[in-house]
Amino acid sequence: MFDFLDYSLLPAFILAAFIVCITPGPDMAFVISRSISQGRRHGIATAIGIQMGTLVHILLAVLGLSAILMTSVWAFLIIKYMGAIYLLYLGIQTLRNREGIHVTSNNIRVSIYKAFWEGALTDIFNPKVALFYLTFIPQFINPDTSNINSQFIILGIILGII
Repeated sequence: MFDFLDYSLLPAFILAAFIVCITPGPDMAFVISRSISQGRRHGIATAIGIQMGTLVHILLAVLGLSAILMTSVWAFLIIKYMGAIYLLYLGIQTLRNREGIHVTSNNIRVSIYKAFWEGALTDIFNPKVALFYLTFIPQFINPDTSNINSQFIILGIILGII
């Protein structure tokens, strides 16, 4: 009935995904800083935006675009520099609004909508996320079980939920 995954690999995937998710990284730092400076709702919106970005990476990997990104130096560099430019933009915006640097200041607040999109764009333009999905998830895909793309999507969603 549910033969779309190799269930013998699922416990190992869940354990590995859990370890990856509790390991601090840039996304976690971004959500924590947003939560401290703007509050819980903005932190949650940022985290949901980051998850939206991971879904984009899953779809790109399934469509084969992430593989192209990882094999083309130019494509990788373009995405990398677009991401760096966006992060510079966010940093400049923070410096221009010096009140936003202080944790106790709530005068400069971004909208929930903007917090969501900043989380999504930060993740989408991070080529390391694409590389991660292309190297981590395929280890748990069994090509003999069912469609590789459906396994990739399901495992990516499980990772996102964790």
